Parts: sequence; C-alpha cells; structure tokens
Amino acid sequence: ETSQSLIDEIGEILETAHSSTNSTSAFSSALEAIDGQLPRVERGEQLKTVLQTVIAVTKQMAANNQNLDECLNRSRQQIENLQRRLELVRVEANTDPLTGIANRKSFDRALQQAMEVALETAQPLCLLMIDIDHFKAFNDTFGHVAGDSVLRLVAGTMTKNVKGRDLVARYGGEEFAVILPMTPLEAAVCVANQIREAVMAKELVAHKTGKRLGRIHLSLGVACFRRGETREALIDRADTCLFAAKRRGRNRAVSEREMDDGRLARNASAA
Repeated sequence: ETSQSLIDEIGEILETAHSSTNSTSAFSSALEAIDGQLPRVERGEQLKTVLQTVIAVTKQMAANNQNLDECLNRSRQQIENLQRRLELVRVEANTDPLTGIANRKSFDRALQQAMEVALETAQPLCLLMIDIDHFKAFNDTFGHVAGDSVLRLVAGTMTKNVKGRDLVARYGGEEFAVILPMTPLEAAVCVANQIREAVMAKELVAHKTGKRLGRIHLSLGVACFRRGETREALIDRADTCLFAAKRRGRNRAVSEREMDDGRLARNASAA
C-alpha cells in the first residue's frame, strides 16, 4: 500500500512538472510575440496594450509557479510521511513482536553480513546460541503469560549486556542468539557468562500475588567463525556447544575450544 502511494505521488509530481513545462513554454512564446510587436508600437494605446499583455502573462506564470511550489511542498510532506511508514514497516518486519529484539529473518541477514565483513577485515567474529533452561516446565507450571515475561526479561537483559555493534536476536521459541563482531573466542565466552550471570541475578516474582517464581538459568554455546564456512555451519557448531552445555548440567557456557579440548582428552585417554 505504501509503495503504491509512493508511485502515485511520484506520478503526480511528474504530471505537475509536465504542466509547468508547458506553462513555461507558453510564457516564453508569449514574450517572443510581444517582443515582435514592440518595434511596431507607434502610439501610447498600442504600448498600453502590449504592457497589459505582459502583465497578464506574467501574472499567469506567477500563479503557475505558485501552484507548482504548493504541489511540490505537499508531495514532499507526503513522501516524508511515506518514508516514515516504510521505516516502521521495515523495523516491524525485522523485529520480534514479543521481545522487541531482532527476529530470525534479521538475524540471518545480519550474520551473513558480519561473516562477509570478518572475511574482508580478517577480524574475529563469534556467535552465541542461548537457550532458557527448563522453560517448558516453567510455562507448564506458571502459564504462558509468565513465560512471555521471562522471554522479555531475558531479551532485555541480554541487550543491556552487549555493545552497540553486537546483535541480540530471538532465534525461535526460548532460544536466542548473539552476534559478536570483532570479538575473539575468549572475550565471547566472557560476554556469554556475563549474560548468564546477569539473567540469573534477577529473581522472578508474580506481580499479582508477590509469589517468588525462582531464577532464570541459561545454557550457552560459543563458536568462532572460520574462514570458508557457511552460515549454517557456524550456527551448527554453536548449537553443538549449546547442547554440550545442556548435557553438562545446564546453567553454563561451553565454547568450541572446550569441545576440542574434550575430544583431545578422550583420545589421549583411549590411547
């Protein structure tokens, strides 16, 4: 609807511009005709007639210009309104309506762009995959309204614990993701634990009854982008670390380095 309105507005501007061009041509032709009459003017009455014609066509041109100016001002205001509407639509299309953070679509695009920048600049890029521990049980016990409050709380806390260049997104359900550009693995693990501790520090209390509902625990997986890998591969490695955190008792962050060290330890033990 907004796009069609913009097209219509541009069409109106073009039509007005075309009309203005015609008016300018007519004004120019009138002046040329008057210029041709001037050498033949011999009496005051003739000069008076010529001057009246000049005044008439000049007034008409001034009126046309004023009409054009008003039309262009209206169009400018309308286009500015349409631009604001388009920006709102763009934000809504990329925002999770419940939590107010980036949605999956926005996350996929941002991660792809971050990977391309990391390749160009040779800067590290890390990804956190995050899951709320025992969220289904919490929902079943306290209801979906309380569950939605938990999701909003986690999203808000995560946003407060990252930098401006980082992106927090709702990946799906109770799973979140954080893109950390220009961040090495060790620093990403610190961010992960900072988020986990900040969320765990908040005790949930029912607004109506004042009943204490407990604290939120998160499991996090941390992976660093490797040159040449796909977006799906990076997400899969971070997810693998997340599942490892779940297996190791939840409420912890596990990085790909720990996974590699664990495999090395198992191989050494087998040998």
